[in-house]
Amino acid sequence: MSMNVTRNQSASREIGVDYFLVDKVGCSGCVSKIERSVSAINGVQDVRVNFDKRVVAVRGTHSPQDVLDTLNHQGFAANVITVDQAQQIGGF
Repeated sequence: MSMNVTRNQSASREIGVDYFLVDKVGCSGCVSKIERSVSAINGVQDVRVNFDKRVVAVRGTHSPQDVLDTLNHQGFAANVITVDQAQQIGGF
């Protein structure tokens, strides 16, 4: 899995949405754990998890790397995906 982060971002950290494909989302408890931990990241305004497709959408001024680090720390391997990839997967 690649940990390289790509995002439509500028130095001013405008509000944006980043999408992540997350492994091991197996129950509603996993969804709650993801929502709680990612919501605690500085700059995160909203977290949405598509349980069936394993896609997480994070809106805010956060660093995508912080989201990846948090997900990894919680035991979830994740990759950043593009909005097009999220739509193809059917995540959002």
